[in-house]
Amino acid sequence: MAGFDNSAVDAIVNTDGRNESFFVVNVGKPGADAWFGRIPRHAAEFATGSI
Repeated sequence: MAGFDNSAVDAIVNTDGRNESFFVVNVGKPGADAWFGRIPRHAAEFATGSI
């Protein structure tokens, strides 16, 4: 993930000052209700202009 406050992350995670952050990766596992059914899609003919 880009667009985060590098200096704030470095102050919390890299307290010894030996490293600098340049991106953030979210690590974890999804919650119990994180998954849902497929969102409706257009038919292939409509999406490709074949109509």
